[in-house]
Amino acid sequence: MALVDDGRLAGNADLDALRAEFPFLLDFDRWLAGPGAGLLDEALRAPQEGRAQR
Repeated sequence: MALVDDGRLAGNADLDALRAEFPFLLDFDRWLAGPGAGLLDEALRAPQEGRAQR
């Protein structure tokens, strides 16, 4: 959480460079419409024990 809070993980990625180097990666919408749907559903249904609330 500290990395997000201090801005180091605030989303300054060069998406064009990443797509050129890793063309097999999906954007979030395509991932969610395909292989990610079940994974996200499973994560949302998992018990939330031991997780800090913000």
